[in-house]
Amino acid sequence: MSTPKNDVIILGKIIDKEKYPKLYAWGRSNPGTLERNIKGIMEKEGWTDPGSAMIILESDLK
Repeated sequence: MSTPKNDVIILGKIIDKEKYPKLYAWGRSNPGTLERNIKGIMEKEGWTDPGSAMIILESDLK
C-alpha cells in the first residue's frame, strides 16, 4: 500500500489536513520536531497512543 506524497504520517498516524491543519503544516515543514513534541506530551501524560496528544497540541496551536 502506498501513501500519497502529501500525506503527513507521524508515529504511524496520518494527520488529516482538515482535522489538524496546524499539525499538518508543521508536519510538512518539520516532521521531526512535531514528532518529538507529540512524544513529549505522550510521555508526560503516560499515554501510548498519539491521538490525544495530537488533539491537545492542535488545540494549543490555535
